[in-house]
Amino acid sequence: MNDSDRRRIWGELLSILESASLLQDDRFQPAGHELCLLVKDFLGKDKKDNATSSFALIEAFARELEVALSEHFIPTCISWLTRTLMEAPPSGTDPEHAAVNAITGQLLSCLVGDGWSLESLFTLYRSTFAVDVVHTTAGQPYSFSRASNWMFARLQRAPKPYTVTFVINQVTDVGAFPPQVGDIGFSTVPPAITGNSSRMVNRLATAGGSRVFATMTVLARDGRIAGMRAAQHIEQVLDVVRYDFERSNFTLSEKFLVQKADGHKVLEVARMVPNQTRDISQSALHQFMQRLGDLVSSGTLQDDSKDRIYSAFRLYRTGAEAGNLENKLVNWWTALEFLVKAGGSGGIGDAVENALYPTVTLAYLSKHLEAIRAALHALRVTVVCPATGEPLDTAAMSLHELYTLCLDGTFRTRTLAAVAGHPYAVLQMNEFFLKIATPRDLAETLKHHERSVRWQIQRIYRARCDIVHSAGRVAQATLLCANLESYLKILLDNFLQSLHRHATLRTPKEFFDRQRHTFDRVSGQLAKNDNAFLISLLSRDFTG
Repeated sequence: MNDSDRRRIWGELLSILESASLLQDDRFQPAGHELCLLVKDFLGKDKKDNATSSFALIEAFARELEVALSEHFIPTCISWLTRTLMEAPPSGTDPEHAAVNAITGQLLSCLVGDGWSLESLFTLYRSTFAVDVVHTTAGQPYSFSRASNWMFARLQRAPKPYTVTFVINQVTDVGAFPPQVGDIGFSTVPPAITGNSSRMVNRLATAGGSRVFATMTVLARDGRIAGMRAAQHIEQVLDVVRYDFERSNFTLSEKFLVQKADGHKVLEVARMVPNQTRDISQSALHQFMQRLGDLVSSGTLQDDSKDRIYSAFRLYRTGAEAGNLENKLVNWWTALEFLVKAGGSGGIGDAVENALYPTVTLAYLSKHLEAIRAALHALRVTVVCPATGEPLDTAAMSLHELYTLCLDGTFRTRTLAAVAGHPYAVLQMNEFFLKIATPRDLAETLKHHERSVRWQIQRIYRARCDIVHSAGRVAQATLLCANLESYLKILLDNFLQSLHRHATLRTPKEFFDRQRHTFDRVSGQLAKNDNAFLISLLSRDFTG
């Protein structure tokens, strides 16, 4: 790691430490304070200064803080949320909303880093807060305090052993598997299930001529976490088997059995990246195919650039079909490399960051406007023109029309009143309206989003390096893959759109240069409280 990497990573570290109010707790001090002082001192020095003397101290205090965080941060978050959420605020006010939002986000991030899946956490939420049928007896009134106490206790309970069983399908010689490999047991006989087991349990626990059952016991806080860890370990063994023993394309089931006190339950490994699946209409598909045709028939696009673009689509497909998150991440990152290196140069991490952030940041407003439009349509909100009172067709509304409406106070008030029965929609829409209230507000919003995008690209790059160079497992691989897939699809969509609009485009580098130029113009004009150029872009449904 060189000084440039340290400045980037430690700068991000400093920003996080200074913005996390709970780190002022005595359990994280004085290590946190001393670490911030040392990092500030390093960042404040000229790059030519010799600051290596502080590296050992920074690492020492960082280790001390890391241990304190691993032991106390989740309980501290839960304690703060319990105390804050149980206190009834004055009528009509919610003074702690920003802090609750931030600390809940920090708690979720730590839980995912600790091994929880988003699916597990959402299942707990749905069965506890959304509809508390598990912990509230029939006829008993719902109690938020009872539900939250159960939830928080569940999140903090000690790990316990879970026995999980996966099915290996399409095995050529089932008898060739040894009965035991380390802590994994292999058998052609399914685990014994109870007579009242569900149809799904019976289906999964059915023997077959090409089926082998892999069973192991995992210490975890949740059955899904146990299944994810078991799947990773079993797949490592199967990779060795595939090397020279079994050449057929056998597969590990995505569903698995977890043994409970009263029988078995079927759960599913979270192999899918949690991005929303886009609904493609017939007209949208025709438009996409037309733009793909522009790529094929382009006479100005250089052959090397064409090959790299085709390779990027191929690598996206390969990553999408991969069951392993690390394989997804490496394929999707390589697709970005292929595009950026088409005429580019320099270190690949910085090159991808500098090429990608303008397009992704420019897509911020369009992405949120599309979400607002979809929500209004789904919630059947009648949108009317503030000036005339005439109803508007939400589904057919263009993005620049919706953006203009969002700047109108009457429209905002009516919309928030119309979705009052959906608190989450009220919260998200109101926050969005505040972020774009004036061009200067939007400029500040895009500035913060740009920083977040840059940080995330570098995190993804470091994860890619860990996989490729160290064969390491990546923390929070699901979230990194979710962002990486989103960035890649935004980039490919915008490139095809730009190729359709600019028939003289020769290389991806020219596209990246245009994007940076557009981003700089938009940012500069918004900072001057002028959104005319942005509206002209939106009027063409132009996201970059």
